Amino acid sequence: MAPIFLRDHVLAVEQPPIFNRRSGAFGLTITFTTIAWLCTLFRLYVRCRIIGSPWWDDFFVLLAMMSATSGSVVFCLLIGSYNMGRHIKSLTLDEANAFIKVFYIGSITYPVALTTIKLALLFQYLRIFGNGTRRRLICKCLIGFISIWGIFFCIPTWVPCLPVKAMWDLSPKSLATRRCWGFTSPHLAESLGFYITQSVTTTALDLAIFLLPLHLFFQSGTQRRTRIALIGLLLLGLCVNACSIARLVYSLSPTLDAMWDLSWNSPTPTGLAALEINLASICAALPVFWPVVRDKWAAVVTYQVIVASEPGVYTGKRKDESLPRQTKSGLGLVPKEPPKFEAAEWNPNALTGMGDTETVVESGAASAKKVKEKRSFGV
Repeated sequence: MAPIFLRDHVLAVEQPPIFNRRSGAFGLTITFTTIAWLCTLFRLYVRCRIIGSPWWDDFFVLLAMMSATSGSVVFCLLIGSYNMGRHIKSLTLDEANAFIKVFYIGSITYPVALTTIKLALLFQYLRIFGNGTRRRLICKCLIGFISIWGIFFCIPTWVPCLPVKAMWDLSPKSLATRRCWGFTSPHLAESLGFYITQSVTTTALDLAIFLLPLHLFFQSGTQRRTRIALIGLLLLGLCVNACSIARLVYSLSPTLDAMWDLSWNSPTPTGLAALEINLASICAALPVFWPVVRDKWAAVVTYQVIVASEPGVYTGKRKDESLPRQTKSGLGLVPKEPPKFEAAEWNPNALTGMGDTETVVESGAASAKKVKEKRSFGV
C-alpha cells in the first residue's frame, strides 16, 4: 500500500489543532520543559548537596530529561522550519524528504525518555519499600519488564527501514526497494497495530507505577499532609495517563488512513508525548525536593517577629502630636518620655532619625532560641 501522501486526494479546509500552530506548540512545550527542568535540578541539588545520596533513580531522571528535551527541541525546529503542521500533500518532494528526516531524528529520543522515566520512578520506590516486601519484588519485576519493553520499542524506532535512509527517501526507486516495519510499515494494519500496542502498554505501565505506592495513603500512621501529597501525585500521574490516552485517541479519531499524513497529524501526538514525559519527570522530582522546600518555608513562616521601640531623637514636625507617627517601616510610634540610658548602651552614631530599635526574632519550633538584630528606622 502506497503512503497517502503519494496519492491524489482532496484536502478539506480544517482548523489547525493547537500543536500545529507555532504559538501553541512553542508555548506549551517550552513552558512544561522549563518547569520539568527546574524540578529536576531542585531534585538533584537535594540529593547531591543536602542529602548526599544520589542513586540510579537520579541518573535515570537526568537521562529522561535530556532525551525529552532533545525531542522537544527537534519538535520546535520541525514546527518552525520544516513544515510540520501542514498537510504533506502540500509539500514538495524535497520538503517532504527534509521533514521526515528531521522527524526521524526527533523520534529516536522518545522511547528512550519513555523508558528511563519509568525506571527512575521504580528505582525511587526501591528507596521506600523495605527488603523482602512484596512491593519491592513487584518493583524489581517491573524494572526488568520495562527494560525489555523499552528495548523492544527502541529497535524498530531507531532502525525503521533497511537501509535507514529509505525512511525519508520518497523517490520511486527507494519506495520500490525498501523494507520497513513498525511505525513505518507499508501495511497499515501492521503500522497501526504497533502504534496501538505501544500506547496501550505505556498507559497500563504508567497506571501501575503510579498506583504502586498508594497503600501508604491507607496506613494508619500516615500523616494528613502525606495523604494530601499522595493524592496530588496521583492526580499528576493521572494527567500523565491522560496525555498517553489522548495521544492514542487523537491519532485514531479522524480515519485510519490519516496516520499517513505525517506532517499534519504528528504535531499533536508529538506535543502530548513531550507533555507526558515532562509531567512524569515532575512526579519523580516533587517527592524528593518538596519536603525540603516545605520545611524551609515553614521555618520562615513560623518565626515571630516582636518589634520593641525605644524613643530617641525625633526629626520633622507633625500637626497633631496625639496621633501615632507613621514611619517608612509602617510602624506607628507614640512619643513617650525617653528612658535613661547608660552610656555604654547609647550609641548616637547608630541613630538615624527614630533612634535605636531592637528586633527580637523567636522561632515557634524552638522558643528558647532568640536572635537579636540592631537596626534603625528612618523618617
